[in-house]
Amino acid sequence: MPHHPLHKLTHLGRTIDSRDPTNLALLVLTPLVGLLGALARYHEGAPAQLILVAFLLGGLTALLTWALGRELSPDHKPTALLAVALIIPLVARGQLLDLHAVAVALLLTRVVNRSVGPPAKLGDLVFVQALVLLLVVPRMCWPVALVAALAFWWDSVLLDRNPRARVFSAMAIAAGMIVLSIELGPHPEQLDACSGEMTPLLIAAALIAALFGAVTAWQPAPASKCDIVDWSLSRARVQAGMLTTLLLAIAVTAWHGRGGEVAQLYAAAPLWLTMAAVVLGRLGARARGV
Repeated sequence: MPHHPLHKLTHLGRTIDSRDPTNLALLVLTPLVGLLGALARYHEGAPAQLILVAFLLGGLTALLTWALGRELSPDHKPTALLAVALIIPLVARGQLLDLHAVAVALLLTRVVNRSVGPPAKLGDLVFVQALVLLLVVPRMCWPVALVAALAFWWDSVLLDRNPRARVFSAMAIAAGMIVLSIELGPHPEQLDACSGEMTPLLIAAALIAALFGAVTAWQPAPASKCDIVDWSLSRARVQAGMLTTLLLAIAVTAWHGRGGEVAQLYAAAPLWLTMAAVVLGRLGARARGV
Protein backbone atom coordinates (compact mmCIF):
# COMPACT_ATOMS: atom_id res chain seq x y z
CA MET A 1 0.00 0.00 0.00
CA PRO A 2 1.33 3.51 -0.78
CA HIS A 3 2.33 5.52 2.24
CA HIS A 4 0.81 8.95 2.76
CA PRO A 5 3.24 11.67 3.99
CA LEU A 6 1.04 11.95 7.10
CA HIS A 7 2.19 8.50 8.22
CA LYS A 8 5.79 9.66 8.48
CA LEU A 9 4.64 11.87 11.36
CA THR A 10 2.02 9.72 13.04
CA HIS A 11 0.58 6.23 13.10
CA LEU A 12 -2.76 7.49 14.42
CA GLY A 13 -3.72 9.83 11.59
CA ARG A 14 -5.98 8.49 8.85
CA THR A 15 -6.67 10.08 5.48
CA ILE A 16 -10.05 10.56 3.77
CA ASP A 17 -10.04 9.20 0.24
CA SER A 18 -12.71 11.14 -1.67
CA ARG A 19 -12.87 8.36 -4.29
CA ASP A 20 -14.79 6.27 -1.76
CA PRO A 21 -18.54 7.16 -1.92
CA THR A 22 -18.99 7.16 1.86
CA ASN A 23 -15.93 9.39 2.32
CA LEU A 24 -17.23 11.76 -0.34
CA ALA A 25 -20.58 11.87 1.45
CA LEU A 26 -18.76 12.83 4.66
CA LEU A 27 -16.96 15.68 2.88
CA VAL A 28 -20.33 16.99 1.75
CA LEU A 29 -22.03 16.48 5.12
CA THR A 30 -19.34 18.15 7.23
CA PRO A 31 -19.95 21.76 6.09
CA LEU A 32 -23.72 21.16 6.03
CA VAL A 33 -23.72 20.06 9.65
CA GLY A 34 -21.55 23.07 10.46
CA LEU A 35 -24.12 25.28 8.74
CA LEU A 36 -26.90 23.80 10.88
CA GLY A 37 -24.92 24.62 14.01
CA ALA A 38 -24.34 28.17 12.77
CA LEU A 39 -28.04 28.63 12.01
CA ALA A 40 -28.94 27.50 15.52
CA ARG A 41 -26.72 30.23 16.96
CA TYR A 42 -28.01 32.76 14.45
CA HIS A 43 -31.61 32.18 15.54
CA GLU A 44 -30.51 32.66 19.15
CA GLY A 45 -29.22 36.10 18.20
CA ALA A 46 -25.58 35.22 18.81
CA PRO A 47 -22.83 37.57 17.53
CA ALA A 48 -20.98 36.77 14.32
CA GLN A 49 -17.96 35.35 16.16
CA LEU A 50 -20.06 32.76 17.98
CA ILE A 51 -21.88 31.88 14.78
CA LEU A 52 -18.53 31.17 13.12
CA VAL A 53 -17.43 29.09 16.11
CA ALA A 54 -20.69 27.14 15.93
CA PHE A 55 -20.07 26.45 12.23
CA LEU A 56 -16.59 25.10 12.95
CA LEU A 57 -17.74 23.04 15.93
CA GLY A 58 -20.66 21.59 13.96
CA GLY A 59 -18.34 20.47 11.19
CA LEU A 60 -15.86 19.08 13.72
CA THR A 61 -18.68 17.18 15.42
CA ALA A 62 -19.59 15.51 12.13
CA LEU A 63 -15.95 14.67 11.37
CA LEU A 64 -15.14 13.21 14.80
CA THR A 65 -18.39 11.27 15.02
CA TRP A 66 -17.82 9.79 11.57
CA ALA A 67 -14.20 8.93 12.36
CA LEU A 68 -15.19 7.19 15.60
CA GLY A 69 -17.90 5.25 13.78
CA ARG A 70 -15.33 4.11 11.24
CA GLU A 71 -13.12 2.77 14.04
CA LEU A 72 -15.92 0.96 15.86
CA SER A 73 -17.31 -0.71 12.74
CA PRO A 74 -14.41 -1.06 10.27
CA ASP A 75 -16.24 -3.48 7.95
CA HIS A 76 -19.43 -1.40 7.63
CA LYS A 77 -18.57 2.05 6.28
CA PRO A 78 -22.17 3.37 6.09
CA THR A 79 -22.37 3.00 9.88
CA ALA A 80 -20.14 6.05 10.27
CA LEU A 81 -22.53 8.13 8.16
CA LEU A 82 -25.46 6.85 10.22
CA ALA A 83 -23.68 8.09 13.34
CA VAL A 84 -23.44 11.56 11.79
CA ALA A 85 -27.14 11.45 10.85
CA LEU A 86 -28.07 10.61 14.45
CA ILE A 87 -26.11 13.55 15.86
CA ILE A 88 -27.50 16.14 13.42
CA PRO A 89 -30.64 16.98 15.47
CA LEU A 90 -28.53 17.88 18.50
CA VAL A 91 -26.24 20.09 16.42
CA ALA A 92 -29.27 21.75 14.79
CA ARG A 93 -30.73 22.72 18.16
CA GLY A 94 -27.43 24.16 19.39
CA GLN A 95 -26.66 21.51 21.99
CA LEU A 96 -23.17 21.79 23.48
CA LEU A 97 -21.36 18.50 22.89
CA ASP A 98 -18.23 17.11 24.55
CA LEU A 99 -15.93 16.92 21.54
CA HIS A 100 -12.87 16.57 23.76
CA ALA A 101 -14.21 13.24 25.03
CA VAL A 102 -14.98 12.11 21.48
CA ALA A 103 -11.42 12.94 20.39
CA VAL A 104 -9.99 11.00 23.33
CA ALA A 105 -12.21 8.00 22.54
CA LEU A 106 -11.19 8.14 18.89
CA LEU A 107 -7.44 8.25 19.53
CA LEU A 108 -7.43 5.67 22.30
CA THR A 109 -9.43 3.34 20.06
CA ARG A 110 -6.90 3.81 17.25
CA VAL A 111 -4.03 3.12 19.64
CA VAL A 112 -5.67 -0.20 20.49
CA ASN A 113 -7.21 -1.40 17.22
CA ARG A 114 -4.23 -0.47 14.97
CA SER A 115 -6.46 0.59 12.05
CA VAL A 116 -3.50 2.47 10.56
CA GLY A 117 -1.21 -0.54 10.96
CA PRO A 118 2.05 -0.09 12.90
CA PRO A 119 2.16 0.61 16.65
CA ALA A 120 1.65 4.19 17.76
CA LYS A 121 4.80 6.27 17.63
CA LEU A 122 6.26 7.65 20.86
CA GLY A 123 5.04 11.10 19.88
CA ASP A 124 1.55 9.66 19.31
CA LEU A 125 1.47 8.18 22.80
CA VAL A 126 2.68 11.42 24.36
CA PHE A 127 0.01 13.40 22.50
CA VAL A 128 -2.79 11.01 23.46
CA GLN A 129 -1.65 10.96 27.08
CA ALA A 130 -1.65 14.76 27.16
CA LEU A 131 -5.15 14.85 25.67
CA VAL A 132 -6.31 12.37 28.30
CA LEU A 133 -4.81 14.39 31.16
CA LEU A 134 -6.45 17.57 29.86
CA LEU A 135 -9.74 15.71 30.14
CA VAL A 136 -8.98 14.20 33.55
CA VAL A 137 -7.27 16.89 35.60
CA PRO A 138 -9.39 20.05 35.06
CA ARG A 139 -12.59 18.03 35.49
CA MET A 140 -11.30 15.82 38.31
CA CYS A 141 -12.62 12.88 36.25
CA TRP A 142 -10.31 10.10 37.43
CA PRO A 143 -12.22 7.17 35.81
CA VAL A 144 -11.18 8.44 32.38
CA ALA A 145 -7.54 8.01 33.39
CA LEU A 146 -8.21 4.38 34.30
CA VAL A 147 -9.91 3.76 30.95
CA ALA A 148 -6.87 5.23 29.21
CA ALA A 149 -4.59 3.04 31.34
CA LEU A 150 -6.56 -0.02 30.28
CA ALA A 151 -6.33 0.99 26.61
CA PHE A 152 -2.56 1.46 26.81
CA TRP A 153 -2.22 -1.86 28.62
CA TRP A 154 -4.25 -3.64 25.92
CA ASP A 155 -1.90 -2.17 23.32
CA SER A 156 1.05 -3.58 25.25
CA VAL A 157 -0.24 -7.17 25.47
CA LEU A 158 -2.35 -7.87 22.37
CA LEU A 159 -1.06 -9.09 18.98
CA ASP A 160 2.08 -7.22 17.85
CA ARG A 161 2.35 -5.75 21.32
CA ASN A 162 3.82 -2.34 22.00
CA PRO A 163 5.84 -2.59 25.27
CA ARG A 164 6.37 1.16 25.59
CA ALA A 165 2.59 1.57 26.03
CA ARG A 166 2.95 0.01 29.50
CA VAL A 167 4.79 3.11 30.68
CA PHE A 168 1.88 5.28 29.58
CA SER A 169 -0.56 2.89 31.23
CA ALA A 170 1.28 3.28 34.52
CA MET A 171 1.36 7.05 34.12
CA ALA A 172 -2.38 7.16 33.50
CA ILE A 173 -3.04 5.05 36.61
CA ALA A 174 -0.84 7.36 38.69
CA ALA A 175 -2.66 10.43 37.38
CA GLY A 176 -6.03 8.85 38.10
CA MET A 177 -5.05 7.96 41.67
CA ILE A 178 -3.72 11.47 42.33
CA VAL A 179 -6.93 13.05 41.06
CA LEU A 180 -9.01 10.58 43.09
CA SER A 181 -7.06 11.37 46.27
CA ILE A 182 -7.68 15.07 45.74
CA GLU A 183 -11.38 14.49 45.14
CA LEU A 184 -11.63 12.43 48.35
CA GLY A 185 -9.73 15.05 50.35
CA PRO A 186 -11.02 16.94 53.39
CA HIS A 187 -13.25 19.24 51.34
CA PRO A 188 -14.90 17.13 48.65
CA GLU A 189 -17.14 18.86 46.17
CA GLN A 190 -20.80 18.69 47.07
CA LEU A 191 -22.61 17.10 44.17
CA ASP A 192 -26.31 17.13 43.40
CA ALA A 193 -28.11 13.87 42.91
CA CYS A 194 -29.19 13.02 39.40
CA SER A 195 -32.64 14.41 38.69
CA GLY A 196 -35.58 12.26 37.74
CA GLU A 197 -35.60 13.94 34.32
CA MET A 198 -32.37 12.09 33.54
CA THR A 199 -33.93 8.66 34.00
CA PRO A 200 -35.08 8.14 30.36
CA LEU A 201 -31.65 9.19 29.07
CA LEU A 202 -29.86 6.88 31.49
CA ILE A 203 -32.14 4.00 30.54
CA ALA A 204 -31.41 4.66 26.86
CA ALA A 205 -27.68 4.72 27.60
CA ALA A 206 -27.92 1.45 29.52
CA LEU A 207 -29.79 -0.17 26.62
CA ILE A 208 -27.20 1.04 24.10
CA ALA A 209 -24.41 -0.18 26.38
CA ALA A 210 -25.97 -3.64 26.63
CA LEU A 211 -26.55 -3.95 22.88
CA PHE A 212 -23.14 -2.54 22.00
CA GLY A 213 -21.54 -4.93 24.48
CA ALA A 214 -23.28 -7.82 22.74
CA VAL A 215 -22.13 -6.58 19.32
CA THR A 216 -18.59 -6.35 20.69
CA ALA A 217 -18.70 -9.87 22.07
CA TRP A 218 -19.91 -11.29 18.74
CA GLN A 219 -17.61 -9.17 16.60
CA PRO A 220 -16.46 -11.39 13.72
CA ALA A 221 -12.92 -11.46 12.39
CA PRO A 222 -12.61 -8.16 10.48
CA ALA A 223 -12.16 -8.26 6.71
CA SER A 224 -10.83 -4.69 6.59
CA LYS A 225 -7.11 -4.08 6.05
CA CYS A 226 -4.84 -1.67 7.88
CA ASP A 227 -4.15 1.61 6.11
CA ILE A 228 -0.42 1.29 5.43
CA VAL A 229 0.31 -2.43 5.82
CA ASP A 230 -1.44 -5.30 4.09
CA TRP A 231 -2.73 -6.89 7.27
CA SER A 232 -6.29 -7.65 8.29
CA LEU A 233 -7.35 -5.95 11.51
CA SER A 234 -7.09 -8.10 14.63
CA ARG A 235 -10.44 -9.22 16.04
CA ALA A 236 -9.16 -8.97 19.62
CA ARG A 237 -7.81 -5.48 19.02
CA VAL A 238 -11.03 -4.26 17.40
CA GLN A 239 -12.99 -5.63 20.36
CA ALA A 240 -10.63 -3.94 22.82
CA GLY A 241 -11.05 -0.66 20.96
CA MET A 242 -14.84 -1.00 21.12
CA LEU A 243 -14.68 -1.67 24.87
CA THR A 244 -12.42 1.36 25.30
CA THR A 245 -15.07 3.62 23.76
CA LEU A 246 -17.86 2.03 25.80
CA LEU A 247 -16.01 2.43 29.10
CA LEU A 248 -15.01 5.99 28.26
CA ALA A 249 -18.63 6.84 27.41
CA ILE A 250 -19.75 5.52 30.79
CA ALA A 251 -17.03 7.47 32.63
CA VAL A 252 -17.74 10.73 30.81
CA THR A 253 -21.51 10.38 31.15
CA ALA A 254 -21.17 9.80 34.91
CA TRP A 255 -19.14 13.01 35.17
CA HIS A 256 -21.65 15.05 33.14
CA GLY A 257 -24.51 13.67 35.21
CA ARG A 258 -23.05 14.74 38.55
CA GLY A 259 -24.73 18.14 38.47
CA GLY A 260 -28.19 16.73 37.85
CA GLU A 261 -28.73 18.75 34.66
CA VAL A 262 -30.23 17.05 31.62
CA ALA A 263 -28.48 19.40 29.19
CA GLN A 264 -25.13 18.33 30.62
CA LEU A 265 -25.96 14.69 30.10
CA TYR A 266 -26.65 15.35 26.41
CA ALA A 267 -23.02 16.48 26.04
CA ALA A 268 -21.91 12.83 25.90
CA ALA A 269 -24.43 12.03 23.14
CA PRO A 270 -21.87 11.71 20.28
CA LEU A 271 -20.32 8.70 22.01
CA TRP A 272 -23.64 6.98 22.68
CA LEU A 273 -25.18 7.75 19.29
CA THR A 274 -22.09 6.44 17.50
CA MET A 275 -22.37 3.19 19.42
CA ALA A 276 -26.11 3.10 18.65
CA ALA A 277 -25.27 3.51 14.95
CA VAL A 278 -22.92 0.52 15.19
CA VAL A 279 -25.70 -1.57 16.72
CA LEU A 280 -28.22 -0.47 14.08
CA GLY A 281 -25.70 -1.06 11.30
CA ARG A 282 -24.96 -4.55 12.56
CA LEU A 283 -28.67 -5.38 12.83
CA GLY A 284 -29.22 -4.07 9.32
CA ALA A 285 -26.35 -6.16 7.98
CA ARG A 286 -27.73 -9.26 9.67
CA ALA A 287 -31.19 -8.59 8.25
CA ARG A 288 -29.64 -8.45 4.77
CA GLY A 289 -27.71 -11.64 5.48
CA VAL A 290 -24.34 -9.91 5.25
